[in-house]
Amino acid sequence: MSFPPACALGEVGLKIDGRPILEAVSLQVGPMERVAILGPSGAGKTTLLRVLGASLAPSQGTVQVLDKNPWQLKSNHLRDLRSQIGFVPQDYALVPNLRVWQNVAAGRLGRTGGLSHLRRMTLPRAQELRDLHGVLEQVGMGDLLFATTSTLSGGEQQRVAIARSLYQEPALLLADEPVASVDPARAEQVMALLVRLADENRLPLVVSLHDVALAKRHTDRVIGLRGGRVLFDLPSKDLAAHKCEKLYALPGQKETPR
Repeated sequence: MSFPPACALGEVGLKIDGRPILEAVSLQVGPMERVAILGPSGAGKTTLLRVLGASLAPSQGTVQVLDKNPWQLKSNHLRDLRSQIGFVPQDYALVPNLRVWQNVAAGRLGRTGGLSHLRRMTLPRAQELRDLHGVLEQVGMGDLLFATTSTLSGGEQQRVAIARSLYQEPALLLADEPVASVDPARAEQVMALLVRLADENRLPLVVSLHDVALAKRHTDRVIGLRGGRVLFDLPSKDLAAHKCEKLYALPGQKETPR
């Protein structure tokens, strides 16, 4: 039995203030794929993730996310769709003076009304705390359920952001440069954690990265993005050095003769 892709773009273009950010981007992500989006700064990786996350409408082209076109949905149905997409932003987007469990609980904000969420954030039921603890256990943070988020290290805050996305019970997991501000050893841990969680929860994973070697070790497929265009889209094991050189070449830099 074949399943529809988790997300698909067809000839997507996007302009912001008249400037092209994405141009003719076409891709599909399968139901259980682990995909890395590689590219230099300014390539459009974050914008592409926002399009895949149904938070940014393209100027042209077609978008399918979880078998739906986000921009043909009514506002309440669009909100429901977004609640099924876990997104780990580069800056973590945590509220520092809240407890860890409160930041994680915010993952379900899109699924509840304002009053219901306010109750969850102030007087959680015992079962809700058990559920929150269980999600934090998955990322190795169960003992910090009641810690104030501002007291955590950067790596710990990153895990809280991942736990928040998991608490949504998403059908698709996106992560924007999750290892940009950590050392190489921590980067390996974070990528291994994301892949393990995606496997355990049977989620497709799309992650933007700069580190080519990290992408090859932890993902099934790599998409090279430069100047808003797809330069290559191939299995990670087939990514050759000359393709990376072209992807990250400085303006005016000549490719190495072959």
